[in-house]
Amino acid sequence: KAVVSTQSKLNDTGNLFRFFAMVRNLMLWMDDLMRQMSTSEKPRDVSGVELLMNNHQGHKAEIDAREDNFGDLYSLGKELLSMSHYASNEIKEKLRELTDKRNGMIHRWEERWEHLQLILEVYQFARDAAVAEAWLIAQDPYLKSEEFGHSIDEVENLIKKHEAFEKAAAAQEERFAALERLTTFELKDMKRRQDEENLRQQDIIEKQKQEQERGQRHGQDQPDTRSDTSSIKESKSTDEELEGMLVRKHEWESTTKKASNRSWDRICVVLKGTQVLFYKDQKTYRTRPEETFRSELPVDLIGGTAEVAADYTKKKHVFRLRLANGGDYLFQAQDDEQMEVWVNSINQQAQVHEEGPGKSQTLPPGSE
Repeated sequence: KAVVSTQSKLNDTGNLFRFFAMVRNLMLWMDDLMRQMSTSEKPRDVSGVELLMNNHQGHKAEIDAREDNFGDLYSLGKELLSMSHYASNEIKEKLRELTDKRNGMIHRWEERWEHLQLILEVYQFARDAAVAEAWLIAQDPYLKSEEFGHSIDEVENLIKKHEAFEKAAAAQEERFAALERLTTFELKDMKRRQDEENLRQQDIIEKQKQEQERGQRHGQDQPDTRSDTSSIKESKSTDEELEGMLVRKHEWESTTKKASNRSWDRICVVLKGTQVLFYKDQKTYRTRPEETFRSELPVDLIGGTAEVAADYTKKKHVFRLRLANGGDYLFQAQDDEQMEVWVNSINQQAQVHEEGPGKSQTLPPGSE
């Protein structure tokens, strides 16, 4: 028995070292690739951008070629965990670190690719504008000419020359029309400004609502009626419950599979016990709780964590939910206070499997 036990421990240790070696190799490769993608090289023209895009596509091919390596590593890690390996905690931590770095690498590639596409369009616009400007400058002497001819032959030649100019100008119409169209960079900037203005207007409206509700509560003895933006409410439920409107982005379904739809959606999010459910709006949840958003199944929080998404800078008040199966969600709250309520509540439910009688809450005013 002692020989068998020793042999088993040696096998476990050997598999552990093999696992760590695979993790280390992939980590070093990702660090090197991230450095390459973080290059500060600035192209000067369209051909320079196209060269950078070709290099970046080479990085994508390299990432795709490593998919089998990641798959083998995840399989080995799950196998060791299923055997209740003595280093299970270390294995889980390494898998989490690897998944986070891998997600960050892919996110960095996508951001870089989007940036290159934007500047390619800008450089193409600059090139086409320069060509159009050169053509206009070349026509300037002819248009300013005061020569009208001194004979019939000269006048006829000038008429033919002017007809040729009109044809050339007509041929340039499409080029000038294309230059009038806004680039994607300009459209994105306009949308960003519009979104910021909309959020500012929403903040003003929500603050006005809060002040009105606060004044009503002071002026009335009876409790407020139930609404989508009501404060904390009492419930007979024995589970901890939190509901409110958040903006959600589903990034990963598992450690190896991206979500099919990664757009931002404003939906009703419900935290009930160790599960999170999604609905089109709060009215649907309260009247038809069986009709979830896109018929999605509840998300299991056991083994998951919520944290402020400090690495995501495109939106404010964003937190990340990581699930035990590698699933990954981003949520945008109305403000930091609302974000902290969700992060703390999710982590509490994820860590505690059984709760005593508690309160059922909705978010403070401003959740919708």
